[in-house]
Amino acid sequence: MSPQALVADVLASKKKFGFSGIPITESGQIGAKLVGLVTQRDIDFLLKDERYTPISEVSDIAALTQYIYIYIYLLCD
Repeated sequence: MSPQALVADVLASKKKFGFSGIPITESGQIGAKLVGLVTQRDIDFLLKDERYTPISEVSDIAALTQYIYIYIYLLCD
């Protein structure tokens, strides 16, 4: 998914596929640069009317990206 996807999109994917974490890429396509990960914890406490909020506003993508790069670096080292 892309950072512009909505919380409702995450909820629909979770319901359809059972995923609890969804990778977020720049373009929303497989193979694009990974920019973060949205998890159930990011959206657990949102109100019903917040389902149409872009996930970039509910998930700390910038901070997650740093952790992902560190994790990848450690795996490749």
